[in-house]
Amino acid sequence: MILKVDAAKMNIRDFSIEDWNDVARIYKEGLDTGIASFETEVPPFEVWDHKFHKACRLVALSSTIPRISCLDNAKQVSKKTKK
Repeated sequence: MILKVDAAKMNIRDFSIEDWNDVARIYKEGLDTGIASFETEVPPFEVWDHKFHKACRLVALSSTIPRISCLDNAKQVSKKTKK
């Protein structure tokens, strides 16, 4: 399904802790597809917070839907260091 959105009606801003419930909901919706991740459950906030880069967390709010409707973040691929 393709959702066409008028970008002028979207507000994109940095993630804040108050967004966690909506972010967890969106994250779960992605996991429920079975193709978004190898993970199967939404981790507690503390685990999720450690896993994703803080500088790359954005949420989008629609002016017509009073909740977060989109999430973008970047995950660390590996913590291994080269020797």
